[in-house]
Amino acid sequence: MKRQNIGSSLDSWLRERRIYEEITATAIKRVLARQVEAAIQEKQSPKAEMSLTLRTSRRATRCR
Repeated sequence: MKRQNIGSSLDSWLRERRIYEEITATAIKRVLARQVEAAIQEKQSPKAEMSLTLRTSRRATRCR
């Protein structure tokens, strides 16, 4: 027996509650943070050095 989707999608549910953009932005930020962390580990460079390379205004002093 094949199951069919019942009801609305998650995207439409989030849009109905007017939080879709906020949730999407948070998810994107988390993905980017994981990618930066993976790049740091791959190159074995400290976050302060990575911030200089990326030309960001903040410099990380320690990892939390």
